[in-house]
Amino acid sequence: MAAFANLRLLYAYQYAHPGKKLLFMGQELAQRHEWSEARSLDWHLLQHDSHRGIQRLVGDLNRLYAAEPALHQVEFDWHGFEWIDANDSDNSVLSFIRRGKNPEDLIVAVINATPVTRGGYRWVCPTPASTANYEH
Repeated sequence: MAAFANLRLLYAYQYAHPGKKLLFMGQELAQRHEWSEARSLDWHLLQHDSHRGIQRLVGDLNRLYAAEPALHQVEFDWHGFEWIDANDSDNSVLSFIRRGKNPEDLIVAVINATPVTRGGYRWVCPTPASTANYEH
């Protein structure tokens, strides 16, 4: 479903972008209704694959965020973020670099905000080591 694909895109972008991560109660389940202190979270939604998938994604993103220094060490300083391309609005593609304190710790994030496969992109990474774990 497009709504779940868009939510996965939003969460991936949120975790890759600088700043602390904040999901309000129920958002890790893709809860449909706003949280209320008067009722429980909609745990029953986890019977559906799409909602379980969002829960798994948030868990995976939390683990990645904690494991990768480039995602959390320098998130409130301009040295921790560098745009590669923020102007490809025709293709809805964003790309940027996140850096940790150690120059070897960096992540290249490429965000395709469409359901269309994009090809032909080339980026120059700042260090050869940064491409060792890069999947495309």
